[in-house]
Amino acid sequence: MRIEDFFHEYNHRHENDDLVGEIEEIQDYWQKMRQSRRSLMGFAPEELLRTDGQIMESDQVYEQLIEKKAELISHGGSYPLMETDLREAGFNHKIETIDKMEVITGDYMWGQQNNTFTVVGDDLIASSYFVKMGTEETDDLNFKSDRLMAKTDFFRALKDLRVGSWERKYVDESVMDATQWSVHIYFNHGLEVLTIEGSNDYPDNMEEFNRVFDLNVFDDAGVDDEGEFVEL
Repeated sequence: MRIEDFFHEYNHRHENDDLVGEIEEIQDYWQKMRQSRRSLMGFAPEELLRTDGQIMESDQVYEQLIEKKAELISHGGSYPLMETDLREAGFNHKIETIDKMEVITGDYMWGQQNNTFTVVGDDLIASSYFVKMGTEETDDLNFKSDRLMAKTDFFRALKDLRVGSWERKYVDESVMDATQWSVHIYFNHGLEVLTIEGSNDYPDNMEEFNRVFDLNVFDDAGVDDEGEFVEL
């Protein structure tokens, strides 16, 4: 190796090391925010994570993380993967083999709402029914079955919502006997079912998930009651 090449490579690597260090710091901050979304008590954010003197929201931190990673790639570097990156990459790799998604919510007072999204041909068919508390009977008046979106839009929505990066369990231990929920994603070819569940706690973007799939069931996540299915 020529001397000038050595110094070029050394300097290039040194610049990337600084950026990698910054990315690692942001990743660590972001993961801590995900683990304690309900309170930042005892958590000292770094100055680089502030905007106009204000602590960034979780989605703002993630956006900055994506920008820094893109900058690193443009410099010819590679960034350290988080556990969420690995989960999301594995999920997105097999996303087009999904044939069904079930979203189940309920509490001990009113009953259980079941929403099923099934891939049929090029369409995503949404159906829902409600089971009253203390019975095994379905409320037929609440049953719906409609085309919600195209299959390709379904897969794109799951990617955009970063469902693959979600934790496998969300629990707020300070609240008892309130909303319980679960998301079950089924793949063809006999792949293992992905189950995500929660008790009074949710992923950061559950409100958007609720809106995209017309669920109208995650009221505790700050979601309004509006929305309707698309008619066939």
